[in-house]
Amino acid sequence: MEQEVKKPKGPFEGIIDKILSFLPTPKKPPGAKGPEKEAKPVEAAETLKSSRAKARVAASVQRYLPFKEIRDGCVVLKNNALRAILMVSSINFALMSEEEQKAKLYAYQEFLNALEFPVQFVIQSKMLNISGYLEKVEEIARVQENELLRIQTSEYKEFVKSLVELANITSNHYYIVVPYSGPGVEVKKGIADRVKSMIQPAQKIAEEKLSFEKSKEALDLRVSQVISGLSGMGLRCAQLSTQEIVELLYTVYNPDTAKNQILADLERLEVA
Repeated sequence: MEQEVKKPKGPFEGIIDKILSFLPTPKKPPGAKGPEKEAKPVEAAETLKSSRAKARVAASVQRYLPFKEIRDGCVVLKNNALRAILMVSSINFALMSEEEQKAKLYAYQEFLNALEFPVQFVIQSKMLNISGYLEKVEEIARVQENELLRIQTSEYKEFVKSLVELANITSNHYYIVVPYSGPGVEVKKGIADRVKSMIQPAQKIAEEKLSFEKSKEALDLRVSQVISGLSGMGLRCAQLSTQEIVELLYTVYNPDTAKNQILADLERLEVA
């Protein structure tokens, strides 16, 4: 009988076997015969894990926002309290005479004493955006037939652009936030109320709509009082619409992005 001779193993043979054992088994081409092992759903698990992680991130961001929706020119907080935002003009107090300054101060004092609810004064300072103006100047230079005037217009555009950037010119906007937290504010509900709202969702929606309309009427009365008081001091006021509130909050929460990316009109946005 012939004796079987065993070949000595090389120094890396055991390591290569271990590495090969960790590699996935190649899939058989379609039409090949033989038992096929069931593939582990690793990719499906990873996809599910990734989608859950994204959902957690989105939920965590929304949790830190103090409001839940913007509706009919009002900011609705998470407890159903309402906030209206008024944009107010400014006056040059330093250029007034002493008598005019005293008259303004007395009018402002009477305005504050007449209020029976708190208000919030907000000043927003941001870089002056002259992109629209620069586009008009560029269009004028493009259609200019005189070569000298075309060169001067282009140089003027670059001068204004560099001046705004170097001088750090800002524009100030003044706002007054009018609150309302009346009987329409949501209170903590018990288990029975939650079960009832789950069984009768249509009734819950109707009650929320009625509560919002009542709160909106009370808020409008406060807004009218504030506008009337400021008009007595020679200040012009305008209540922000839904679109304007969205743009304002967009610039507040995204100051860097808002400089280069203008928010589209709400009617053109696709809301899921």
